[in-house]
Amino acid sequence: MICPGRVGVEGGDFNDLLCMKEKVGGSDKSISGMISFRQAIDDCDLYDLGSSGPNLTWNNGRAGNGNVQEKLDRFFANSKCKDKFNQATVENLGFNSLDHRVILLRFKKDSISHFKHPHSFCFKPFWLKEDDLGSVVKKVWDKPDPSIHEKGFQAKLKVCASSLLGWSNERFRKLGHQIGFKNREIERLYNSCENEGVMESIKSLEAKVEGLLECEELYWKQRSRVNWLEAGDRNTKFFHSRATARKRKNRVDRLFDSRGRIFESEKGLAYVIKDLFSVIF
Repeated sequence: MICPGRVGVEGGDFNDLLCMKEKVGGSDKSISGMISFRQAIDDCDLYDLGSSGPNLTWNNGRAGNGNVQEKLDRFFANSKCKDKFNQATVENLGFNSLDHRVILLRFKKDSISHFKHPHSFCFKPFWLKEDDLGSVVKKVWDKPDPSIHEKGFQAKLKVCASSLLGWSNERFRKLGHQIGFKNREIERLYNSCENEGVMESIKSLEAKVEGLLECEELYWKQRSRVNWLEAGDRNTKFFHSRATARKRKNRVDRLFDSRGRIFESEKGLAYVIKDLFSVIF
């Protein structure tokens, strides 16, 4: 059990799935059960640490059409653990004569800073829903600036990207807080005396909340590259966990050289990469 306010991690067989893609064979799992599982994760402020290796961790051991495989085993961490051990990795190993795979959790105290690189600019789909997007781009593009003009088209693109990011941060900062504030206002209006003006205000606020929720979904869906968002399910904290898990998965933690030796240090990884390129080129 994870104690509130402390660094905590939970791992093992949770006997439930987060999505349909975590099962092969047999009858479909209950959607309501998966939604309840995700809601429980969210309520407990837990994040899926993701994993490398074979994705499905349980096998019923039957052959042919009777074979069923599922991802039942995983590690969750609370926000304090995730912040303190942001380099934690999970690896799914072999079955070792069991019906469940062994799952290995590794904690790393320091990251490999040498391979860090600045984040590239990424256009956000939900920006297209904003009426003033065009005016933001036009203002930058039409602004006379000799220094930028001399540097050419690429320089102007960079300035435009920077302006869009600044506009986006100002417009969409803390979407969750905005949604919560508007929902509380809706509840307050519902509890007030009922008249036509109040209902119009409620409908207007509900439309704004719907727009904010769509922006929040698009943002996390783009970051996590998850394509199985269920209709009506807006568990964005779960999407955040998938996005951060993908970020960890994209990081190179170990490499094998041509002789099968494992290298995990910064110097070792650089050696293997350099050796590989010298062979290829």
